[in-house]
Amino acid sequence: MIEYDYKSGGRKVRHIYFIEKMELTEFEQEAASCDELSIFYAGELDDRINERYGNGLIYMSKGSDWNSTNYSLMIDITPEEKVILDGFHKNRKYKVRRARDNDGIIVEMDQYPDVIQMESLNRFYNEFAHTKGLAEFDIERFSAAAKAGCFLLATARDRNGEKLVQNGYILDFEDKVSTFAFGASHFRSYSDKSALIGRANSFLHYKAMCHLREMGFTGFDFGGLYIGDDVSLTNISDFKRSFGGEVRTYAPKIIFQKRDYECVEHNLPLIKDAANGRKVVVWGMGNWGRYVVRQLMSVYGIKPSCLIDSVPYQNQGICGPEAIKDYSPNESFLIIVTRRKQYEEIAKNEYVLAFEESHCALCIREDWL
Repeated sequence: MIEYDYKSGGRKVRHIYFIEKMELTEFEQEAASCDELSIFYAGELDDRINERYGNGLIYMSKGSDWNSTNYSLMIDITPEEKVILDGFHKNRKYKVRRARDNDGIIVEMDQYPDVIQMESLNRFYNEFAHTKGLAEFDIERFSAAAKAGCFLLATARDRNGEKLVQNGYILDFEDKVSTFAFGASHFRSYSDKSALIGRANSFLHYKAMCHLREMGFTGFDFGGLYIGDDVSLTNISDFKRSFGGEVRTYAPKIIFQKRDYECVEHNLPLIKDAANGRKVVVWGMGNWGRYVVRQLMSVYGIKPSCLIDSVPYQNQGICGPEAIKDYSPNESFLIIVTRRKQYEEIAKNEYVLAFEESHCALCIREDWL
C-alpha cells in the first residue's frame, strides 16, 4: 500500500494506492485527518462507505459509479530483461530495439527529483497538456510523492540531449508494485520527430521496468485500462496491451472531499430560510453541482429556477454565464458550487457582484450559513 499527503489550495490531501480492502472504519479514520481522500486501485471497498457517504463521492474514471469495475494491466517484471522484452507484441519489441540500438536514446531515472527537476517537468507537461486539452500538471501532488520517496521520474532524450518524453510512476515498496501515473511528450511540437518520440516512449517504459526490477519490484501496473467503445480511449489501451501483461480488476477510484461534504451537508437544510422565498439559481454543474441540485429537489423540495455553468448544455437545461443577467438579488438567491478561487473569479461578474454585495450569494462548498 502507498500513502502520502500534500497541500493543495490550503487543503490537506491524502492519496492511498493498492489497499487490499478499505473498511468503513478505516475510511473514516483516514478522512478524519485530511480534507480530501483519494483511493486508487483498492481491491475492495466496504459497501457501507457508499451507504453513508455515497452522495459525496466523486469517481475518477469517466462513467464510473460505486458498482463499476476498474481495470488495469499488470506486467510481471521478475524475469530477466530479455524475457520481459520478449513478452511485448512484435511491433512494440521492434520499436524498443530500434530505440536502443539505432536511435541513441538517452534514459534517466530519478527517484528523488529535486525542485528544479519538478519545475522543469511541470513546464514540459503543461506544454503537452495545452496541446491535448488536458488539465495542467499537479505539481503539489507529485512533489509530495517525490519527497516521500514513492515516485520515479523517467526521462528520454535524443542523442543531442533534447528532452523527448517524461513518464511518472508511483512506487509501492510494501507490495513491490509500481503504477504508471502520467506521461508527456511533444509529438505535435516536433512533427518531424513523431516516430522517434513514439519509439523513445516505448523504450522508456521498458527501461523503467528494468530499473524497477533492479530495485526489487515484481509488478509494473500500467495505470488503468479502458474496456469499451470510445476510440480515443481504446487507442491508449491498445498501446498498453502491446506490452503484454495480465488484466487486473479493482474497485472504482474514488475521491471523498470531506471538507466540501461537511460544508454542503451543513448548508443544504438552511437554503430555504436563506433564500427567504426567492428563486434559487445554481452556478457550477460539475459533480458537486449535480449533487446539490438533486438534494435541493428530492430532499428539500426546492426546484432551481436556473442552472448555470461556464460551458452551457442546452439539452440538459444548463445555461451559460450570461443567463445571470435575467436574475437579481431582489428576487433570487445564488448558490455557487465551486471552490473559493473559482468563486472569486465568478464574483468579478458585475451581475454576480450584485448578489455578493446584497448577501444573496453562497459559496456552498466553502462558506457556512
